[in-house]
Amino acid sequence: MVGQKFTVGDRVIAKGDPQEEVHEVLGFSYDENGFTYKVTSKEVDVAKKEIVEGVSFYKEGEIKKEKKE
Repeated sequence: MVGQKFTVGDRVIAKGDPQEEVHEVLGFSYDENGFTYKVTSKEVDVAKKEIVEGVSFYKEGEIKKEKKE
């Protein structure tokens, strides 16, 4: 098994996200396809006009670390 690139608590951005929304890594798992990361996510419920918080899952190659300014 290869070591994971991100750890719990890391702040990451989905590659290709034009808004570069920052997510926090909540957990990860490993299988024959590599690491999958569970991260925070937010969506807008247009009908209710509110932000809904949830989780998303990304493969290791789909996210990158947040750049510190």
